[in-house]
Amino acid sequence: DTGGNVYVAGYSSDWGSPVNAYAGDIYDAFAAKLNSTGALVWNTFMGGTAEDRGEAIVVDTDTPPNVYVAGQTGTTWGSPVTGGAHAGGWDAFAAKTTDPLPQINIKQDTSDIPDGGSYDFESKKIGTDTDVIFTIENTGNANLTLTTSITIAGTNADQFSVQQEPSSPVTGDGSTTFDIRFSPTALGAKTASISIANNDSDENPYDIDFTGTGKYELTITAGTGGTTDPTAAAYLYNGGAEVGIEAIPDSGYRFWKWTGDASGTANPVTVTMDSHKSVTANFTEIATKFVILNPADSTAGTATTVTVQAQRPDNSVDTFYDDDVTLVASGSATGEGLVNISSGVGTLSINDTVAETVNLSLSGGDGLDISSTQNVLFSPGTATQFVILNPADSTAGTATTVTVQAQDANNNVDTAYNTDVTLVASGSATGEGLVTITSGVGTLDINDTVAETVNLSLSDTESTGLTFSSTQDVVFSPAGASKFVILNPADSTAGTATTVTVQAQDANNNVDTAYNNDVTLVADGSATGAGLVNISSGVGTLAINDTV
Repeated sequence: DTGGNVYVAGYSSDWGSPVNAYAGDIYDAFAAKLNSTGALVWNTFMGGTAEDRGEAIVVDTDTPPNVYVAGQTGTTWGSPVTGGAHAGGWDAFAAKTTDPLPQINIKQDTSDIPDGGSYDFESKKIGTDTDVIFTIENTGNANLTLTTSITIAGTNADQFSVQQEPSSPVTGDGSTTFDIRFSPTALGAKTASISIANNDSDENPYDIDFTGTGKYELTITAGTGGTTDPTAAAYLYNGGAEVGIEAIPDSGYRFWKWTGDASGTANPVTVTMDSHKSVTANFTEIATKFVILNPADSTAGTATTVTVQAQRPDNSVDTFYDDDVTLVASGSATGEGLVNISSGVGTLSINDTVAETVNLSLSGGDGLDISSTQNVLFSPGTATQFVILNPADSTAGTATTVTVQAQDANNNVDTAYNTDVTLVASGSATGEGLVTITSGVGTLDINDTVAETVNLSLSDTESTGLTFSSTQDVVFSPAGASKFVILNPADSTAGTATTVTVQAQDANNNVDTAYNNDVTLVADGSATGAGLVNISSGVGTLAINDTV
């Protein structure tokens, strides 16, 4: 041809890397092309399963040239234009084929990149690597040979690199791949290009320009309980860009603070992109309940501190909560009232001079759960005094029980006290003596057959050191009258009256002052004045005289 290439026809068994494969039998016709140096460019077989022979070949001047081969064949093959099927024996044939040529095409994914075209790696984070796979296709029917390794040139060639070279040769309708990496090390647009040397006659070398931009990366993270605007993700920005970020809490949460390359509680916050930045929006749950912590027990008269917390569902303190709640204490306790909650915590001092269990509860609470309760035990203090409790009054001859307690300064029984004290009773009373104190309490039975008021006092015979000044009175009243008694009257002189007194007495000779029924006084001899004695408050009198 005009290029000095030589075309040869003949017949043979299989050899080379034919465009069309060897069909079999003894021989197939073939056509082959050698370049001006005698090197094989391509070869192809023609024929079927019987013997076929190529015996003549010509080329025309088209580009690429058409190749015409004549010969004889022993079978039908291809799709004959005239004559139909093989007629038998040897049939002559004429065949036409286009000079097989390689045809290079490059694409990324499904997009073709023409020779002289470009590919943009877009914006990438400075300091990271981005690999892109490109495909070299051979759409021709001859082998595509890549004659040299891929080279990268251009202003920012150092920002791009070949990670995988393509394989060669590439057969007709075949493909191979290569990998280009973009590795920006600084801000701004980067450019480079590659040239792929190959044996495609009109696209050698195959040139592609690369572009990419190095940027700073801003990574936004939202903690549990909220989102952000922009949405939590990684974003690329030019140097000096100012980016506003807003934290948006979910229901039941509040924004807490920024961490990472932003700090504080301002919302939204502005981040200046002068380097890679990472910012996290942190959220906290809002308190849902007030909780009374278990207070320390105390002794009567000594205050204990009660702590109330505003807690989240996970029982942690909501340190942003500042609304108050009311503490309620039962019994004789003092100090209840409004608890000033600051940073989720408040306290009150509760006291009680009575030894008792105080129940603690809450009211108010601004919609939070206030079902929390606690108990605090106020125990008696150490005994400082003996105290005689006021005993029940009785009737003469019927004992009454006198109780003595070892009490603390607030009059609570010291149940741990077990040292005795002596009870002293005045008048005709019996039963006084040493009171055995057990668990802070002791008793004695006091009796008196005389209707009188008995004074009770104490004596520290056991040298306890406790105060023993306590006193009480117990009244023994007369019992019901059981007899009339004439008191011994004064003697007199004849003609001078003497008063005779009659009493209604109980069994112990005490006047029954509640008795008001009369009795008759009888006098013998010449005495006058005897008769009905008017009894009032248990006593009545008559004047008796005698002239004899």
